[in-house]
Amino acid sequence: MQCDAKTIMESVSTAILVTDSQLKIAFANTAAEQLFSTSRSKLQGSKLLDLIDKNEKSLIETLQNSNSPTFQGFTATDISFSPDPYAHFHADMYISLYTGRARGLVVEIHRLDYQQKLNDDIQRRNQNLAARDLIRNLAHEIKNPLGGIRGAAQLLEMLYKQDNELKEYTKVIIEQADRLKNLVDRLLGPQRPNPRSMANIHYVIEKVLSLEHMATQGTLRFDKDYDPSLPELFLDVDAMQQALINIISNAVQALTESKTTYPTIKIRTRALMGALINGTKYPMSIEVDVIDNGPGIPHKIKDMLFYPMVTTRADGHGLGLSIAQNIVEHHHGTIECESEPGCTVFKIILPINGNQPSNAGSSLGESDDPTASKGPIGTLSRKSSRSTTKTTAAKATKASAKTKAKTKATGADSTSSADSTDSAVKAAAPKTTRRRRSTKSASLTDNEAQLIKESLSVDGHTTINVNGSTDLTTSTASRSTRSRASKEQS
Repeated sequence: MQCDAKTIMESVSTAILVTDSQLKIAFANTAAEQLFSTSRSKLQGSKLLDLIDKNEKSLIETLQNSNSPTFQGFTATDISFSPDPYAHFHADMYISLYTGRARGLVVEIHRLDYQQKLNDDIQRRNQNLAARDLIRNLAHEIKNPLGGIRGAAQLLEMLYKQDNELKEYTKVIIEQADRLKNLVDRLLGPQRPNPRSMANIHYVIEKVLSLEHMATQGTLRFDKDYDPSLPELFLDVDAMQQALINIISNAVQALTESKTTYPTIKIRTRALMGALINGTKYPMSIEVDVIDNGPGIPHKIKDMLFYPMVTTRADGHGLGLSIAQNIVEHHHGTIECESEPGCTVFKIILPINGNQPSNAGSSLGESDDPTASKGPIGTLSRKSSRSTTKTTAAKATKASAKTKAKTKATGADSTSSADSTDSAVKAAAPKTTRRRRSTKSASLTDNEAQLIKESLSVDGHTTINVNGSTDLTTSTASRSTRSRASKEQS
């Protein structure tokens, strides 16, 4: 059996970097892309030392002497990495020297907090579920007598119409009962999920940012770092929009109240491979990061951040993040938070496969096979759709030919022949109705593409990083052109 070293390095979950003698990165595997939250094209050609925190002076000095004849491989533990101002993490490094046709280093990086993060996620999820159940049970118990209190106040108001002083008291009772009912309804959340549809996550983000732009009136800077190659997701668009509003509004309020100099919120989207979500490993996911340069989250509430009624603001209800988490979990995703003074990151992670419609046409869009979409993002489903469509077209053509032959033999006119042909095509078409719908939804509508295009070009504060990919609206237009050409040809 022949083994391809590059294929092996791509398949492992450990981040691997290969450098030349000048410590320039010549190769980075997929796990390294995920670890440093950047593309391979950006990693390759950059310096290894640029990824390491500047305070790791001893390690940097050792690596700078790697060309020495006495240099040997070594292990460095608990190393601080800072690939950019928004990313900080600690990891162990295993450095080996290779001397083939050229001299260089092979660097393995193991993030320290992975297992701890897994344990913390499980514990936090169990605590959140317990707290949420408790709150909902209490909310139901509170809601039941509210109707009686409000009804009694209305009855008193009707019986004593002439008593203005009493009417003032009954008015207060009714208003406060209504306020409490609204609060309880928010605690209980929506009882019926909205219908889902295929949607581009950037379109949802742009709708939210347009609202925040109007609300902040230009007092905050919004930066965008999108990966336009991301596929569409099967979403409850209104609910996901609400989740993003809750998270971004929290960042806006934190920046406004702290009076941060040059307040900035950055929205970043990336593809994520092998993400672990609530104990399940998904081959491909989408990550949406909301990053602000505010004061950070107080340490005392970090572990209770997604509990209902937890807030640091005097006028806050503490429901925004709890509702956002509930919405994301209904999409089989999760929300993570990393915070320190000067940088807070909320990560919304949504599995691509977990959001697709199932073969049975489930209304919740749950996939029957969690490993069905291994491979390049957005490639498998389109290939399947094209091949299925071709097969169906061939069947329809064959059925049409038989119908025409039969019609000709019986002397039917051309009109009835055409009608019969249409019937034959329609008879074969239902087998691919679901496939065709998914193929059509792979591209944005003109209005969605225009909205994203305008927001990316008009906003003077916008910075776009497409990781060397083609422009979002350009690729969408080309898909639309191909789709129209296919329809005309058929």
